[in-house]
Amino acid sequence: REEIAKPLGCDFWIGLPEDKEPRVARLVGTGADDDDGSRIDAIAAVEEYVGPDAMVVQALTAGGAFRDGGAWNSRALRAAEVPAAAGVGDARSVARMYAACIGEVDGFRVLDDKASERARRRRTTGNDIVLLDLDLQFGLGFIVPSTLVTLGGPNGFGHFGLGGSMGWADPDAELAFGYVMNRLALGITSDERAYRLVQACYDAIARA
Repeated sequence: REEIAKPLGCDFWIGLPEDKEPRVARLVGTGADDDDGSRIDAIAAVEEYVGPDAMVVQALTAGGAFRDGGAWNSRALRAAEVPAAAGVGDARSVARMYAACIGEVDGFRVLDDKASERARRRRTTGNDIVLLDLDLQFGLGFIVPSTLVTLGGPNGFGHFGLGGSMGWADPDAELAFGYVMNRLALGITSDERAYRLVQACYDAIARA
């Protein structure tokens, strides 16, 4: 918070203060009948497909700690400092943080050029045995392009979150973007809503 979010003016929290709670949109599941937001069924659907003990279910629920769908809307989880599961913020903030990984944002950088290149260099080979044996490749903590992830150019990097949220940076296009939503989608690598917005960004660049 002090070293990244605050210098960038980001409305993003890992450990959400209680006074920010009224501004948080309630997560709702993928089903059309989730009007009250009570059923977060994205993980339940994966669990039904592969079984409760599958590695992907263990990864998505932190070993079962977040298996109860209601946990994702709880004050306790949003207040907890769980970087892999409990970041709360808006799309503009996600985009600014990724932009600062490939260049200066208001005079501030998260990663310099050398660190950015190291972070996005592919470190894995083969399919990911945890995430449903998909062609998902990683740099240093970031997802990088593969046959499955085809966002932008070959030097792009970022990450996807529960239900379709994502952040991504493309140094070649000098582009960074973020996408957040409160209605969850099924899928490991974002969802069609985000991909359509990303493509619109690249189309706009091509026309410029």
